[in-house]
Amino acid sequence: MQRRSFLKGATTSTLLSAIPSSARAFRPSNGAGISQNAATSRISEDLPGAAPGLYYAPVGGRVGDVIPFYDGEQFRIFHLYRADGAPGGTTWQQVSTTDFVHFTQHGTMLHRGTLHDQDPSVATGSVIRDAEGVYHAFYTGYNSPMRKTQPEQGVMHASSNDLLHWTKHPSDTFYAPTSMYEKDDWRDPFVFWNDEKKQYWMLIAGRLKAGPSRTGLHCSGCFYGSAALAGAGSVLGTWSVLYPRVP
Repeated sequence: MQRRSFLKGATTSTLLSAIPSSARAFRPSNGAGISQNAATSRISEDLPGAAPGLYYAPVGGRVGDVIPFYDGEQFRIFHLYRADGAPGGTTWQQVSTTDFVHFTQHGTMLHRGTLHDQDPSVATGSVIRDAEGVYHAFYTGYNSPMRKTQPEQGVMHASSNDLLHWTKHPSDTFYAPTSMYEKDDWRDPFVFWNDEKKQYWMLIAGRLKAGPSRTGLHCSGCFYGSAALAGAGSVLGTWSVLYPRVP
């Protein structure tokens, strides 16, 4: 058996066996027509200078952080993207796959904002589906050029009915509470439903203004890494920091 054929079968069965049966049984109502007008990418073995392998590599650009989402039928791999030679920040693009050997490109999902918006660079986050079947992307709006007048990073929100067409909601953007956190470190939101608390919870990478350093010593100017926990009664609700608690 050829290596690619073996990996194609083995990868699919292994990944699907790791997904709970309840998740595999889910079928979205609007999954038809997903790959129309989409072009299949080349795998890395076809790219000049690339090491032989099966990972996805877009033509004309580079993949950044990956944000995976399983819709019950296929894996939707949102990822940061920057075109070769392009200045500025990143966008969110999407590819889909059922076997991690063949990929279908779907283009840009979240475009960059202007320098006057929070997201001239659209950075890492997560995707979740709510109880009504609406999909939500929470992501980092990254604006380094304007950090003297506004926070460099903020948590932003977009929604979609089909995982292909997204609407941003700038008014939902929220920032680090500066009573405890540095204003410019507030990124990489990961949202999940806490069934016990009946709330959506969000893990956020932040930086405390004070606390133990990575060396265990208290010092001025040290990097105090922190994972904040925010909660909301609904995906569209007001997010408040639960832990560490803000004074």
